[in-house]
Amino acid sequence: MRSIKSLLIGIMLLSVLPTTAQQAFKQLMRETSQEFFQSDEARRIGDQLLLYQRVTGGWPKNIDMAKPLSDKEREKIAADKHKHNDSTTDNDATTLQIYFLSRLYQATKDVRYRDAFRQGVAYLLSGQYENGGWPQFWPVMRDYQIHITYNDDAMTNTMILLRDIAAQKEPYQGDLTDDQLRQQMTKAFNKGIECILNTQIVTDGELTVWCQQHDRETLLPAHARAFELPSYCTMESAMLTRLLMELPNPDERVKKAVHAAMRWFDKYKLTGYKVERTGRPGSADQNTKLVKDTLAPPMWARFYDLELCEPFVCDRDGVPRRHLEQIGAERRNGYAWYTDRPISLYKRYQKWAKKYAPNNRVDISLETKGANENGTIEWFRQPTKHTSDYDAVVKPGDNIQQAIEKAPAVPKKPYKILIRKGTYQQKVIIDRPNIVLVGEDRDSTILTLAEASKKKLISKYHGKDVGNGVIALQEVRGKARLPRCNSPLNIQQ
Repeated sequence: MRSIKSLLIGIMLLSVLPTTAQQAFKQLMRETSQEFFQSDEARRIGDQLLLYQRVTGGWPKNIDMAKPLSDKEREKIAADKHKHNDSTTDNDATTLQIYFLSRLYQATKDVRYRDAFRQGVAYLLSGQYENGGWPQFWPVMRDYQIHITYNDDAMTNTMILLRDIAAQKEPYQGDLTDDQLRQQMTKAFNKGIECILNTQIVTDGELTVWCQQHDRETLLPAHARAFELPSYCTMESAMLTRLLMELPNPDERVKKAVHAAMRWFDKYKLTGYKVERTGRPGSADQNTKLVKDTLAPPMWARFYDLELCEPFVCDRDGVPRRHLEQIGAERRNGYAWYTDRPISLYKRYQKWAKKYAPNNRVDISLETKGANENGTIEWFRQPTKHTSDYDAVVKPGDNIQQAIEKAPAVPKKPYKILIRKGTYQQKVIIDRPNIVLVGEDRDSTILTLAEASKKKLISKYHGKDVGNGVIALQEVRGKARLPRCNSPLNIQQ
């Protein structure tokens, strides 16, 4: 007998670069040493950045562009130069290359680096929507890439870069740009601020914070990856709030936006817990969990649901949960579910409010109890399951297999099936990827089956062999689905 809460079969996505390698490359791109930029090594790296730059003017992400290249690798990169579907500002792509090239040009005066810098800036300007927002990929986009993207500070980083270049801050001084280009960047920055103000979520008539991504047409919170649901998102909202506080001579609308965001951060901070990470990254014993700690500083969940404004986590099945241990190790350990980023805003806000809005300053404190301790929220409340969130619903007397049969042969996104409370004496055969079975209740949604290994109830399904067990996973084209896709089967509680 098995009690199921959720069954996930999906494809885990792997970055081109391991996390440590990404960090090392980004650190190199942020180098400031004048001596380094006068070296042959800096020129070698700069020349490779020119090679990686697409005809769009942008760069792809998650690639160590400083790694020495073989002739064969250079040929492959040159052949990819005309790609239009991988230029992006995601994961600091394009903005970091522009920064590096600006310093390299200032040190060498090699016009090739200035030209590539200008092409990169032109790429950034070309991606802005009329409403002031930026997507994360362009000119060719797919799925959620079309949304206005604050996720991982993509749009914020773009705006800060354009602002600093337009102001000719070091290292953007001199002939890197001209008056006309700087005017274009200033205009783009101001439009971006308008977009930020227009997308701030309004709940019950009150301004709050922002989602990771907003629909480019309606400006409402939008889905991104399966585990990134429409929500209040603290990490990105903290950066947006800081950007607004950096505006000189803010108008009343900006002031209201900042006050509201700080009020929200203070109201929904979490106290009495800390995030604990154990085990070596990538090892079987790696784990991330919340532990009680009365001395820990405040923190915030990355996501708060739009219904109750309560924290949640999510796996690649797209089903929100309250506890970290309820999602698989890959997402549990591979994503920043909690953050302390808003802490840095508290002192900054006090100085900002004293200067610009002393009579409307919001009373906030890092010393007061958080929303989870003062009764504002119920942190670990079981999320409500809405049938509209599922592709199919199975109730006692229905056949789970028939619900699976209604799914596309290769679903492009998780196909979620809600199984109502009850006992189901059925064998379930998963013969396609991206199928998610979600039990309505942990203890009363039960799949049970008695089957001996030598007396299978079903030995063939659609002409293919079927394994033992209440839930059987079929092979596809002779390849075992789970190991080949690097996708563990999770029975989560």
